[in-house]
Amino acid sequence: MEEDYSAPRERERRLRSAASSRERWLTRNWKISRKGNSFLTTRDGFHVVVWQMDGETWAGKVTDLDFDQEVVSKRRYASSDEVKMAAFSAIQIFKERRAAGRVKSR
Repeated sequence: MEEDYSAPRERERRLRSAASSRERWLTRNWKISRKGNSFLTTRDGFHVVVWQMDGETWAGKVTDLDFDQEVVSKRRYASSDEVKMAAFSAIQIFKERRAAGRVKSR
């Protein structure tokens, strides 16, 4: 009987990479748009925008540039950092769908 060691190793590598990326996510070089919103374009094809709704709440949008799909937050957040972390989670979901082949290309 032959056991598969490559799949668990790959899964562990992805999880470690995501954990490491999560730790650095807020310290990345977020740019400011002409409208004054924070944004970031990642090397793996995602664009994140964070904006203030009113004086107290924040929202955001994540766009998968490779597959031309986007998600706009329905929930309102207390800080821009909370929106950025929610965007990170959304990107991880997009990546899982990419890996599983569950997204349609343009």
